[in-house]
Amino acid sequence: MSDLLSTEARTSLVNRAKGIIMTPATEWPKIAAETKSPKEVLLQYALPLIAIGPICSIIGSFLAPYSLGLSYYIATAVVSFVLGIASLYLLAFVANFLSSNFGGKNDYASAFRLVAYAYTPAWLAGVLGLLTGFIPGLGILGLVALAYGLYLFYLGTTPVMSVPQDKAIGYVVLYVVCAIVLYLIIGAITASIVLSMVVPASPALTITYH
Repeated sequence: MSDLLSTEARTSLVNRAKGIIMTPATEWPKIAAETKSPKEVLLQYALPLIAIGPICSIIGSFLAPYSLGLSYYIATAVVSFVLGIASLYLLAFVANFLSSNFGGKNDYASAFRLVAYAYTPAWLAGVLGLLTGFIPGLGILGLVALAYGLYLFYLGTTPVMSVPQDKAIGYVVLYVVCAIVLYLIIGAITASIVLSMVVPASPALTITYH
């Protein structure tokens, strides 16, 4: 944890996030040459970014003109954080499984790096949770960030997973289909868990206006 909080670790995280968003064409080859394990990528990069959305949603609940109750937002944040980590591992499995079927390599560690770094825009967009209570339309920017993340994923398929360029689009399309199915399942699980945690404590869940 001390390494995660060190100045060097923070600088490395910021530089990588900036590089993958601003200059992905030059950043992906660097990532392809790395040998970081999924655990290292998770602890040194993904974990802090995954936490942005849940933390901002809790803070945003205090700033919004209405509230569903603190217990609801905390439960949602905790479940979203845990499932966010789980989905990263699952999507990396999907990316790796599909790779060999499209002429790419079978390397889970590389697939994990591809998914994690491509997710950067979507994770950073979690900061919008601070203001969505005031401006619900900001959710559109989250979709834009997600779309850009898919574009980054496309750019990284060839250098990181060695998927031939002429098969990259098909690979990405099938990956997106699998990701959508996965997120529908995760969404249902999240709603079920949150309701089971909140409703017993607050049977009459109501909206409170500040």
